[in-house]
This record gives sequence, C-alpha cells and structure tokens, in this order.
Amino acid sequence: MSDSGANSSNGRYPDFVCIGAQKAGTTWLHQKLARHPDVWLPALKEVHYFDAVHLHDSLGANLDAARRAAAIRSIQSALKGNLTEAQKLLRIRSITSIGVRELSDAWYGAIFQEAPAQAICGEITPEYAMLPPQGVEHMVRLQPGIKIIFIMRDPIDRAWSALRMMKKRTGSEGPLPIRDRPHGRKFLERADYAATLERFQRQISKANFLELYFDDLVERPEALLQQVCAFLGVDFAAGKFKRLDKRIHRGEPAVMEPETYNRLRQELAPAYERLLNLKNPLFEKWYSRHYGEQTAASHIG
Repeated sequence: MSDSGANSSNGRYPDFVCIGAQKAGTTWLHQKLARHPDVWLPALKEVHYFDAVHLHDSLGANLDAARRAAAIRSIQSALKGNLTEAQKLLRIRSITSIGVRELSDAWYGAIFQEAPAQAICGEITPEYAMLPPQGVEHMVRLQPGIKIIFIMRDPIDRAWSALRMMKKRTGSEGPLPIRDRPHGRKFLERADYAATLERFQRQISKANFLELYFDDLVERPEALLQQVCAFLGVDFAAGKFKRLDKRIHRGEPAVMEPETYNRLRQELAPAYERLLNLKNPLFEKWYSRHYGEQTAASHIG
C-alpha cells in the first residue's frame, strides 16, 4: 500500500470526507447526499483507504476482506435493483474496482475520477475518526482544500448502539471480541471525540471542518442537511430531499442492562470530561445526563 504524494496522473481526490462517528447517522447522510445531482459518492459507502494505510496494523483489522465483502453485498443489491442492465454493469464495474484492486494513492484517485467534473465528490468512512496525525496529513496532502464532516453522538448512546450492532452481526449472545468490548482500545478511541477534533483541526481550518450532532439529525434533520449543503457549496433545494425524518439502520428498542450502563459510565468518563473542556453546551448536557448536573458544574466552572 502506497501513501506517496499526489500528482495529476493519480486522478482526482475527494472534495470532502465524512469521518463518522460510527453509529451517528453516517448512512443516513450518505443516502441523502447520494441523491443530490451536484454531489457524487462512490458505489461503496466506506472506502477504507486511509485507515487501511495508517491503522491496519495497530488495530488488527482485516480491512481488505471487509472491503471485498461489502463489494459483494453492493453488487448483489445492484442486481436486485431497478437499474437498467447497462446501469447495473457500470455499477458493478465501479464496485469491483473499489473492492479488489491493490490500494495506492493512484487507486484512491481513480475512484473519484469517475465523478462528473462539475460535481462535488466525497466519501464517508467513520473509521477515519481514529486516524493518527500522519493519516490526517495524508488526506491534506492529496487534497489540500479538503472539507471534513464529523457527526458526534452522546458517547454512551453511541456505544450502546454499537454494542447491539456487533452482537447482531456475530449472531451470538456471548462475549464480544476483546477489541470491541467497552474496555477495549478501539471501543474507547471511538468515544474520544475531543482527541479526534484536536488531531484534525491542527491541520484543517475551521472553515473546512463541520461539526454536527446526532441530536440535531433526530430533532431537525432538514436544518442539519441544509447546513451540510451550505458547507459543501451545493443548493439544498436541488436535492429534492424526501422523508428526511426516516432513520437508517434503526435498531430494535432495547433496555440497557444496569451492569452495561455502569461499565460504560466508568469507561467513558474520561472522554466526557475531555469534551467538557471544549465548553460546548451540548457536551455539558450529555455529561449532566449521565453524571449529574452538580458534578458537571464542578468540571465546567
């Protein structure tokens, strides 16, 4: 896998990237933006390039296999869809080029070269939220003017949703793999939004970094999508968006066991405390919800 510098022969790189967070509405955002005539997204939602280069060894993730599996699922979905035969073939070719080619800057650039010249192109991969500084630098080197979207969700709510998703995927009520349990490194890093913000905002200007919140997606989805369109420089009305209040991958209602909740409170407390230092009223609300307003007040001064 190469992380060599960009040049004109390597194709086009994304104008924007949504870096997550996982279980914070990124699939909803992908489906809405994919319908906008002036926005282009890859046939696969999660390309997993920068994390494959910069996180693969440290997290032990088999991203190549995951990408191939996602490609197969997307091809199966395309074959069942209402596209014409020609459209299906083009879509399958695009999916295959993402799923099986050897990763490199040229491979990544070739993906976005398919976008119409006049369109804004981008991708959504929540795993990018955990990129180290060199991963962020790699993004900026390929596309110096890149715009970043980061959707944050109350860490305990996000964690509970993720735990349920992982149990559903494994099809087992047994224990999760160590790396995905509430005390696992990967699990805790996903909740550390303050660290993600710090790593990205060191290299990306505030004008090119959009902070969004899952609370707003639930309570005022149209306003949130208008904010995204304005950030990307596309006309919201041109999207002709419908059913903005329809959630994607909504999990079945489930009560969190007290043991799980207490474990999450204990393990994620440092992440909440770092968020308090950012003086954001919503972060303070999240903290108060789980740790008590009096305690929160003592932290925010």
